[in-house]
Amino acid sequence: MKTESTFLRTIRAIGATLAILMVMTIVTCPDTAFAADKKAAKKKAPAKKKAPAKKKAAPKKKGGPKRSHTNEEIFDLLKLTPQEQAKFDTAHQRLNDALDKWDASPKGLKLIDLQSTIDIATSPAEKSKIPALQAQVRQLQAERDAVSKRFDSNIMESLGAKNRAVFRGYKFGNAILGGKLGKALKPDQVQKVRSNCMQAGVAVTKGSVSPNRAEGMLRAYAVGLLDDGQKKKLGIPVPKKVVPKKNVRRRKPARRKPAKKKNNKKK
Repeated sequence: MKTESTFLRTIRAIGATLAILMVMTIVTCPDTAFAADKKAAKKKAPAKKKAPAKKKAAPKKKGGPKRSHTNEEIFDLLKLTPQEQAKFDTAHQRLNDALDKWDASPKGLKLIDLQSTIDIATSPAEKSKIPALQAQVRQLQAERDAVSKRFDSNIMESLGAKNRAVFRGYKFGNAILGGKLGKALKPDQVQKVRSNCMQAGVAVTKGSVSPNRAEGMLRAYAVGLLDDGQKKKLGIPVPKKVVPKKNVRRRKPARRKPAKKKNNKKK
């Protein structure tokens, strides 16, 4: 009996020691204690599938000619039928090709070079040459505009009456607002000029006024909107303001009484 009790005591002591060691391991290193269980759980759990990446929608290709030489605004202003659109695209593509050809010519490259030279001029010596360079720019720009005008008639033929009026008004606006005058105008002034240009486009289309006269009237109207500060910046002479004189009432001179005639009658 003594031998059995001693053996049982030894087994119990070993079991108690193992239990204490397990508790200490769990308290001090919980991650390591359950590492095996975690690995087993990972193996059993099904792997999450990654959601397929959304494909970016390809940009829609715009039909019609390239628009490198034209403001996008005109394409929004014109209300074209499918037949007009096809004719307009063809005429406009010819215009773009002609302008591309002119820009790549010696004159076109010279115009780009002159404009660049003016833009980067900083020293007094460089700035003193600007007026002469600007004169050359104006001459070359006029030749380039002549190329554009040759194809404007083709574009006009592709449009109906309403769209011809819109296109003319748009071209008037570009002519008036394209230079220094347009840059000097305030946004509300530009809006007024644009509105008048559209009205002029309608008048020219109806034959009420010639294109040259309409453009001259529009330019005069735009200059009339400028205040004195804007005129000075553009080098436009500002007339001196005449201060009106105050109306001072003058007193009427008193009438002199006629002198009494002396009686020189002899007694």
